[in-house]
Amino acid sequence: MRKQERHIKTSFLRAGLLLAGIFFCGILPAQSRLLENGQWFGASISQDIKKDFKWSYEQDLRFRYGMYIVDNYFNELGVDYKLHKYLTVKFKYRIGFDDINIRPRFYQRFNLDFKTDYRWKKASLTFTWRPRIQVRLRPGEGQMQQSWHLRNKLDISYKLNKKFDFWWSGELFHRLNEPGRNPFADELRNYLGVDVDLGKRKEISLYYMNSYEMHVEDPYTTHVLGAQFNYELKKISGKKKKKKKKKKASTSN
Repeated sequence: MRKQERHIKTSFLRAGLLLAGIFFCGILPAQSRLLENGQWFGASISQDIKKDFKWSYEQDLRFRYGMYIVDNYFNELGVDYKLHKYLTVKFKYRIGFDDINIRPRFYQRFNLDFKTDYRWKKASLTFTWRPRIQVRLRPGEGQMQQSWHLRNKLDISYKLNKKFDFWWSGELFHRLNEPGRNPFADELRNYLGVDVDLGKRKEISLYYMNSYEMHVEDPYTTHVLGAQFNYELKKISGKKKKKKKKKKASTSN
């Protein structure tokens, strides 16, 4: 009986988290008068180095208005270092182009992430908090334009089985270097997605995202459907297996 009660409680909790994600993804866009849609596609490759290091490379292509306009294209290189069991630091460098169909504009971006997570094994849930400091550089008229953001992201994922992970994410953007800007968050993003394990260290992530501008007179809401393919190379191990030398049998004269 106790096992059944626990199962019922965890089932209600999981359903509640899913409904909360759907609620946050749907309620805010209804307040917006200006709507956009996007389609995001990406692929990445990564590899663990020894125990605490990991490198990754990602390439993305993002469209707007039914894949009519190429909104963003970029390449990104990242390095992870695990400081502690519950804390990982990640640095990313991105180089890309905006508005390729209209007026291509080159930009660079630097990200510094701090990620911590907690696994609730009984409920098959994982909670992840990831604050990010983001710096974006774009050549302007006679000077380099800079934009600084603080991005706080919360992920909640539920592991259904070995193949499927369902997840919800919420992220707040804070503009740091714009004088007179509202001190509160200026953008909210919500995600709903599923990760599918394809086997042999391959995975595809399918998701829906909406982005909602805050504290502006005419806020934009952007709806995005996305797909991300990930491939993980075999881990590089620092220890090499020593080949055992066979002892020659001694012969007596």
